[in-house]
Amino acid sequence: MLLPNGAQVSPNPDAMNHAGDRCIARCVIFALAVGVFGPPGVLDAQTTKLDQFVGKALSAGNFSDRELLTLDEVVGDVPRVFGVTPKPWYVWKTTGHGRTRYVIFLGGNLGLVPGGSVACVQLLDATAKIINSWSFSTGWRVDMSSARLEHSDALASDLIVISTEPQFGGPDVATEYFAISKDQLRLVRLESHHGDLAQNDYRASNREIGVAPEADTPEQWIALLESQDKVDVLSALVFLDGKGIDRPALARTARIRELIRRLAKSDDDWVRQAAQLAARLVGLA
Repeated sequence: MLLPNGAQVSPNPDAMNHAGDRCIARCVIFALAVGVFGPPGVLDAQTTKLDQFVGKALSAGNFSDRELLTLDEVVGDVPRVFGVTPKPWYVWKTTGHGRTRYVIFLGGNLGLVPGGSVACVQLLDATAKIINSWSFSTGWRVDMSSARLEHSDALASDLIVISTEPQFGGPDVATEYFAISKDQLRLVRLESHHGDLAQNDYRASNREIGVAPEADTPEQWIALLESQDKVDVLSALVFLDGKGIDRPALARTARIRELIRRLAKSDDDWVRQAAQLAARLVGLA
């Protein structure tokens, strides 16, 4: 190296080695910071064959036959409900709670009368592997017009919101809310076309909308009503509010009666409205 006064100085090999070591160390630290070496959760950010369908209408003409065949391979066999096989309508992608989930919504419109509309919801992980699937009715003499996925801060979960219309004397159910919580699907509310709370109908299997909580004993119902997760609470109240439920058997349990009274004073509108209806139906109000 040549100094300003013209003197020649030879580089110090040790100093250059130390400088190189420092440079390598900085590069390693930077690489770890930006995730070059694959931090936890890197798989959740990857792109799968489902991403091409996310947020796009799956109606005929939007995708090639080959692309739709790819989607059909992911969906697999879908159970028939009311003799109707639901078809893919939407693919959604969520990243809540630090993990990626795909949701495939399949729908089947009202065809013959008497009959009903049907749906299937498939939940998949970040690698497009199916975690769970639910097939259910969206209403007897009720037709579906659309569905969307939105996040609810109040419930701390994603909501599938299904818009429906009664047909040929069907029940006044205009909006159905299904929460995806802890990789489970829960029916948390039904509304009339006025936006009022509507009752599910359990008097016959063909009239039932959605999925019921997996609870049979008073202890299991108590666990849902005591849960800190509002999704659990609402799913239990939807069932208790339904037509055709043997409420006297459940209402004899003092703890259930106590919980209904407490929930009827909740600050959450949905919880309070559902609990107040339950209170009237079991004779507490």
